[in-house]
Amino acid sequence: MSRCGPGDTRCRSIPILVAGEIGVDICPRHASVDALERERDESLQHIGMLRKQRTILHAQNADLVEALEKLESWANAYPLDIFPEPDFKEIAKVLKAAGHSIDTVSASNMRHVINQTKEIVSAALAKAKGK
Repeated sequence: MSRCGPGDTRCRSIPILVAGEIGVDICPRHASVDALERERDESLQHIGMLRKQRTILHAQNADLVEALEKLESWANAYPLDIFPEPDFKEIAKVLKAAGHSIDTVSASNMRHVINQTKEIVSAALAKAKGK
């Protein structure tokens, strides 16, 4: 089949919609019915594949949004008006008197935060990747 394209002055290409979604320019003078049907069938297969991929991407997006919302919720769980910042110098003195340091407490807290964050992110990524 000789395909005529936009700007080809020898033929009068006309747009044909396949399944109402994809337009193809075909010159009726050069296209056979069989060729048009083959192109339509290929286009319909492609549309089906794209729809499946769209469904998968929507599900993956929903899972990732859910994970981000969990992280956002956790980030907002300790407002300063309810949990004001402590006097770290005073806390350091109290901890030192008890044989501890503020550094070990801070490191422990950060490990907890980052490990919980990692669990949320890892679970969302595994789900999005289909694992």
